[in-house]
Amino acid sequence: MTKRHLIAFLIGCAVAGIAKSEPVKDFVDFVRSVSQPRLSFRTVFHTPPRAMVMEGEFPVCSATVEGDAIYTAGHCVRGKKEGDEVEVLLQRGSIPIRQTVYLQEVYSDIAVLSFSKTAKVKPPTAVKVKAGARVVAVMGILFADDPDVYRASLPYFEREGKVLAVFTAKEIGMTDLLPDISPTAEFALIDIGSFGGNSGSGVYLIDEQGKRHLIGVVSAGVSDYTVVALF
Repeated sequence: MTKRHLIAFLIGCAVAGIAKSEPVKDFVDFVRSVSQPRLSFRTVFHTPPRAMVMEGEFPVCSATVEGDAIYTAGHCVRGKKEGDEVEVLLQRGSIPIRQTVYLQEVYSDIAVLSFSKTAKVKPPTAVKVKAGARVVAVMGILFADDPDVYRASLPYFEREGKVLAVFTAKEIGMTDLLPDISPTAEFALIDIGSFGGNSGSGVYLIDEQGKRHLIGVVSAGVSDYTVVALF
């Protein structure tokens, strides 16, 4: 079974798990309200700063810039240890600049990167995430085969959706995909599709006042659903 097939299988298990979950009331109505993925999205040149994790001349993962930290998926820096250098393309203004940052730590499937090797970054305060919560994913587009595309500007788009359920790593089977992960690490399943390169994209909960709160990063996904590693 390839990694892609395993991810699809795990997400399928998660979706099936929702149907068997007692806490989900009026499941039929719930599924009707979320089973059709939103096909429309707002294409935006997401307000800088934004970043992508680099490998050679090309980006391999999306990333999320918050204050003095950059967050991406833990598997995007697999093989690196605390203090190791990570190359990113960082856009704070009109033009992206290649920059070296440092891996501070990896927990769940979230990698915390800092601009200084000795900096201590405090991750965002965890926000309680529940099924039905409204979220927006800010995803990088990594389709171009010309590195000059990314040197000109980092393309990102936003897509809104809902949280379908929250699982532990053990419940959703992520411990099979990421053997080093804690079985109690939490993941959210959302009704937003994702594709190659979206790992590390920031996912934000939208509260009743319309304010965004970073809750995690994209960890895995298929065409209709995405698994988010939560802080």
